[in-house]
Amino acid sequence: MEPKKSIDRDPSAARIPFSDTPQDTVLPAVKKVDTPPDPSAKKPPKKAVIEIKNLYKNFGIVRGEVKVLRDINFTIHEGEFLLILGPSGSGKSTLLNAILGLELPSAGNIVINGKDITKMTPDERATFRLKNVGIIFQKPDWIKSLSVIENVAFPLAAAESTPQDQFTGAKKHLESVGMLGHADFRPYQLSAGQQELVEFARAMVLDPHMIIADEPTGNLDSDSANKVMEMFQALNEKQGATIIMVTHNIGHVKYASRTIYLKDGKILDGSSAYTAADLEELEATPVI
Repeated sequence: MEPKKSIDRDPSAARIPFSDTPQDTVLPAVKKVDTPPDPSAKKPPKKAVIEIKNLYKNFGIVRGEVKVLRDINFTIHEGEFLLILGPSGSGKSTLLNAILGLELPSAGNIVINGKDITKMTPDERATFRLKNVGIIFQKPDWIKSLSVIENVAFPLAAAESTPQDQFTGAKKHLESVGMLGHADFRPYQLSAGQQELVEFARAMVLDPHMIIADEPTGNLDSDSANKVMEMFQALNEKQGATIIMVTHNIGHVKYASRTIYLKDGKILDGSSAYTAADLEELEATPVI
């Protein structure tokens, strides 16, 4: 008897077993269906960059003490544009100065990026401000003997950048606010609106992730104020900068992602859509 011959099988012949489909037929690919995101799913919480805990600030006077801030508690998260709204004398600027470490609180803690600035020395707080925060005040503080571009470059000089980096950085940020053509002017030769733009450039020259502004549009006309607020909004939305701004102008609420209302040193309410009627109601609310 002859031995059975082995049959060499084409490996591809087993591609489609038990089927009458011709072996050279290409079956349609299975289309992958993307599952839409569940809107109810929880998003990961954003990092807390500033935590204000049980904050009090008193100022001593001849006949006793003035309580300027009373038991302030709130958290600012990364990427927020927080507006602190309130009438004159409500403690808004004192609160900002406390966050900046310019005024130490009478009690409480201020934790920024995980570090309690109330426990730092004055030199440590100054270095911390330089490295972490861009500051914009209502009335810019210029070195009058320096030109516009030299004033903008000053934070870079304080951070010990090279002269070339100082010039390049200052030029870049002046150009970004449309003020490069005034680089060789003295700041006092500029209008209030132009000075605010230059101060914006100076605050951004170290590319900080956090901007703190105290009434930056207080001395500006409506058009200039809107331009500055749009710059803040773009900085927040496009670059993800965290912004804390003090104002008494309710029209600025639309630019922010969150607003808190401060009256007589206490936070009364927080909203992202205040109206004139809301403001009147809050101003009439007694503070206990």
